Amino acid sequence: QPWGDFHIGSHGCDYEKLKELLAGSLSHDNLKTILLGNLGDFFTPMGGPRDGAIGDIIPVQSQLFAVKKFLTEYQDVILAEVNAPDHEDWIYRASGIDIYEFLTEELDVPLVTAGGSVKVNFGEVSYDIMPYHKIAKFKSAFNLTHSHKRALELNRDADVVFAGHIHKPDYEVAWRNGHEVALIQIGTLETMESGSMYGKKEGF
Repeated sequence: QPWGDFHIGSHGCDYEKLKELLAGSLSHDNLKTILLGNLGDFFTPMGGPRDGAIGDIIPVQSQLFAVKKFLTEYQDVILAEVNAPDHEDWIYRASGIDIYEFLTEELDVPLVTAGGSVKVNFGEVSYDIMPYHKIAKFKSAFNLTHSHKRALELNRDADVVFAGHIHKPDYEVAWRNGHEVALIQIGTLETMESGSMYGKKEGF
């Protein structure tokens, strides 16, 4: 079950739904996850008054410790996490702090490059999962798994493609490269509108 786009720290995060999601992994011994990024909101103003948006969310440092606690508690169910080019990277560009190094140091959570490979074995059967936070090219507003199919053509073959980022979920089983593939686009827990009405402006 892919997890991502939680945006912990944003007041728009549905924390009750987060508790429900996390409880599921504790009640099923065989449920594992791959993290697709944006677990924390990690927003930081890039210019102008430095406190302009900070009052609207939990401070970045508090988010980091909350997400670190989450990763430590759930590391046994996390197969890997994929790097994200936006919220986590904003912190790096603004401060030089590497979110992934802070979050996963001393934890058994491997970091995978976008479009990399996570192999899952069930006895003699092996599945190759290609995870992304964001598949930047070939995004379609009409077919939310369009970019997943292009990744199979232009990046590499796989059995499963995971992606997040666009906050709209979709799922498709298709036939590509001579075998069945699963194309999975996750949604978000940041479902409650902020004062900026960003989602409505974007047409979500």
